[in-house]
Amino acid sequence: MKKSTGPKKTSKKAKAVAVCAMFAALGVVAIGAAAVLDVLDMFLALFASAFIFIAVIEFGAPAALAVWLATSALSLILFPHNTAAWMYLIFTGWYPVFKRSVEKLHYVISWIVKLSAFNTCCLVYWLVATKVLLIPTELFGWLIPVFALVINAAFIMFDIAASKLITLYIFRWRRRLGFKD
Repeated sequence: MKKSTGPKKTSKKAKAVAVCAMFAALGVVAIGAAAVLDVLDMFLALFASAFIFIAVIEFGAPAALAVWLATSALSLILFPHNTAAWMYLIFTGWYPVFKRSVEKLHYVISWIVKLSAFNTCCLVYWLVATKVLLIPTELFGWLIPVFALVINAAFIMFDIAASKLITLYIFRWRRRLGFKD
């Protein structure tokens, strides 16, 4: 005799699939807005990652990674030359899942790992920008080290702000959005 899953378990799975599909669609809209506006690429890529933060909290890493893959694939199909889509694929999309697992390590080690991952992704993005998107490197010249310091400082601020927003989400917004403990 086959044991059936109750309606409660099925409805939880259906809710997870529906909400994650909605998160992927909203992420594509955010990435698409960057393509249409042609400004705020980094902000909209980070904004799209907010849906991944919620998905990883509510449904776990596999569901959040599925949202990242779906959003990345659709964004790159629809907007292949959009820098926000590439930022999302290379870093901001998977970072919420990575952040959650790395922050279980010692504080100092987690920062070393997060900064190493960020700088590796910056290098990959630089290669994509110069080889795929064909952004000329002559524009940057001696500003590259300055830019590296600025984006590392911005990453640290982003990570701290993300931690604060996650706390705010868990204690204030979670119940308002219909997610309960």
